[in-house]
Amino acid sequence: MNQEQIIQKNQVKAILRMVTFTSFTQLSEGESYRRMKKSGPLPAIKSNRYNLLSWLWWIMVGSCTCIQPLISQSCLPSGITLSSQGAIDSFPINHPSCTEIGGDLSISGADIVDLSSLSQITKVNGYLRVHFNPLLTTLSGLDQVNSAGHVIVGSNDILSDMTALSNLTQVGDILISFNDALVQLNAFREVKSSGTVSIAYNHGLTTIGGFDSLTHIGGHLSLKFCSKLETLNAFHEVMQVSEDLILGDLPMLTSLAGLEGIHTVGTICEISGNHQLTDLSGLQRLHSVGWSLNIINNANLETLSGLDSLASVGWSLVIRDN
Repeated sequence: MNQEQIIQKNQVKAILRMVTFTSFTQLSEGESYRRMKKSGPLPAIKSNRYNLLSWLWWIMVGSCTCIQPLISQSCLPSGITLSSQGAIDSFPINHPSCTEIGGDLSISGADIVDLSSLSQITKVNGYLRVHFNPLLTTLSGLDQVNSAGHVIVGSNDILSDMTALSNLTQVGDILISFNDALVQLNAFREVKSSGTVSIAYNHGLTTIGGFDSLTHIGGHLSLKFCSKLETLNAFHEVMQVSEDLILGDLPMLTSLAGLEGIHTVGTICEISGNHQLTDLSGLQRLHSVGWSLNIINNANLETLSGLDSLASVGWSLVIRDN
């Protein structure tokens, strides 16, 4: 139990003691009322009882009010960098009431293995960066984060689990790269709108999942240089990519299934270096590309089937070396 929880527990205990005391006071005075009915100054006793109850009520309200700042508080407007396991373990001690980080949260350290001490954090207004952590295997501890300005997870050599980021509902850019032990990406299930989504250089990644609620990508959707990626079990609800849609150098990708909801690409759509693709099924709802459509160097591509709904390309159409 951290310091914040201990303080809150003690305050609640104090309130409960006052409530109990109030109940006993009421009973005691009721008994006194019956015994003194024939001789006592009844109005005074009644008045004193209600004054006491009123006094206790205001103490209780005041105590509850005092608890509120401990439940949720913005802090660290300039952000914080946690560069060791000790720094992470000390966070709830040094910042017991901090749930919303005003700036960036950077987690980067050679000995970091456990993020569970960060479970009080619910919001990061700046960048949430988890990078260059050679011993980190999971992001558990960040499960309560529901909002972040941007998310960067990169260069974590043995990171294999990102499901802790499944509770995010608001985020800008999402950049996932150089996490070679990551086999399945299952996160970002509640995000409905994002900036750029870039997933690149994750050489152990075979399946991209998650992103179940995402309908609009305000920047690029870029999936590149994931040498074992076979399946896109994600992005089913995405209808618009405001900038580029890039699928490049994914030599094991067999299908574009998962992208079937995309109707509009704002700038460039490029499919290149995907040597297991035989057709473009998955893009059957693509209606317009703002600038250029490039289909290049897909060694086994046999047909353009899948582009049947394409009505307009703004500047250029390049199809070569397939």
